[in-house]
Amino acid sequence: MTLAMCPLCSDDEDIAVVRALDGGRQLVKHRCGFEWEAGEPTAPHRDPLNTFQGLKTRFPKATDVDREQLERVAGLKERYLAVRPALDRGVAAYWSKYQQVFSPDGLWTCHPQVLKDFANSEVGAHPGNQATFNTACR
Repeated sequence: MTLAMCPLCSDDEDIAVVRALDGGRQLVKHRCGFEWEAGEPTAPHRDPLNTFQGLKTRFPKATDVDREQLERVAGLKERYLAVRPALDRGVAAYWSKYQQVFSPDGLWTCHPQVLKDFANSEVGAHPGNQATFNTACR
């Protein structure tokens, strides 16, 4: 029985299995020296016990956490909320504008500078360093 056909020289004789690979595939070698993976991968075994409900019941709840840790988290949350910057009122309008820009019709009709401006804007999110992007846009 032929294992496969050599993709290099299209010959199906003298093909030997070098070794079995994970997932049911094999590394095979033809007499010409070319090696390749052959065979169909087997489907991974799924454990029917790992259902969504099973995972949900194993997920920790607030009652599973030490009271000291909960108090520490509450204190950190309070400190964060005291110093975080207020929301920019222009974010919703900005995102609404770009929702139109990124619609199928908007992408075909908008000016490329509008897309570049979006990628570089810090309104609503911080894009990080855009130097490579900006170089490519030029």
